[in-house]
Amino acid sequence: MSLWEDIKSTVTEGGKVAADKAKEISDIASYKAQIAQYDATLLKQYRELGKAYFADNREEALAKYPEIAQAIADAADKKAEYEKKCADVKGVRECPSCGTSVSADHAFCPKCGAKMPEAAPVEEEFTEDLVSDFEDAAAENAAATEPAENPEV
Repeated sequence: MSLWEDIKSTVTEGGKVAADKAKEISDIASYKAQIAQYDATLLKQYRELGKAYFADNREEALAKYPEIAQAIADAADKKAEYEKKCADVKGVRECPSCGTSVSADHAFCPKCGAKMPEAAPVEEEFTEDLVSDFEDAAAENAAATEPAENPEV
């Protein structure tokens, strides 16, 4: 074989190896993208299953997993409390019959026609508690969502 044929053969073989490696890397990236998509789907489905189970079996969950279940129950109660306060500030009430949000100036629910109860006056003093609770929740959320050290992928 001549020198040029050796070079041509080496370059051709090197090109094939590079193409094979590029395809391998592309396949791995594609598979990892699919894995990430299924991880997200699984996480969403587990979350929905957990919500449904907790809603249907709150007392059993509180007994079996007291710390987690109590934290969920407390967070849900606080969320409802602040949703109510937010609605009060916005001048919105919930219809006692159907649960629709109704403006405070309506005497009847526009969806079901139920008579709306009188609106309670908005409390001014909850603002400091709201800010304090928000700061506490933000700090807890930041601590809970800090990324763990990434193991090599």
